[in-house]
Amino acid sequence: MLRRGEVKQPVGILTDRDIVVEVVGEGIAAAAVTVGGIKSDKLLIGREEDELWDTLQRMRSAGLRRLPVVDRHGALQGILTVDDAIELLAEKLARAAKLAAREQAIESDRRSGG
Repeated sequence: MLRRGEVKQPVGILTDRDIVVEVVGEGIAAAAVTVGGIKSDKLLIGREEDELWDTLQRMRSAGLRRLPVVDRHGALQGILTVDDAIELLAEKLARAAKLAAREQAIESDRRSGG
């Protein structure tokens, strides 16, 4: 974290994939590395007010599965993951499917005089 006044801003991210590729895959002892030595420095950041779909497109273009999300001051508010987005979108699609099924049932009842 980079401190600007009282706000700590993210400067990098360390993921499980970084550990597997940079440490385990290279046969390096975990005790021989530091977080700063293997974290990703090219940090793509999302803002709380960004549209979800646009943010997911940016993540896809960059090949990222995790994205730090900051407030208007640059302070970390959380991390958006592709898994989070998939879960949210799947829930919304399931609701839409139920709505369509309900509408079909209502139309069927009307036609049958029910």
